[in-house]
Amino acid sequence: MPALVEVVPELRDALNEHMRDNDEILPHVFFGCDVVPFVLDAWERGRANVLARCLAFLDAAMASPDPSTRELVAISFVESVGPWDPAMADFIAIWPQALAEEAAAQVGQRQYSHPYSQAG
Repeated sequence: MPALVEVVPELRDALNEHMRDNDEILPHVFFGCDVVPFVLDAWERGRANVLARCLAFLDAAMASPDPSTRELVAISFVESVGPWDPAMADFIAIWPQALAEEAAAQVGQRQYSHPYSQAG
């Protein structure tokens, strides 16, 4: 998380509050409660610079050799955004390569393995 806050200092206050509330950093909780809403808000408000920094960081993390880092981004960012939701299509269309590939993989898995999918 310190690396994220270095690239996106606008998240520093949220991380500090998260640490005060939890006495530690809970990465999945921080992503779900703070990072995802922050990134979606940046996209909705057209904050191009902030959004570009966030997506670049998340894309690099998704391409990390560390499996726990990739899992964090895949589950707590990509899956939380909901790449199968048509309302997210325009947002996901601007994602860099590693994030976009993970979104596509999740959509494929959902189409073929989700018990409530229309394809099933």
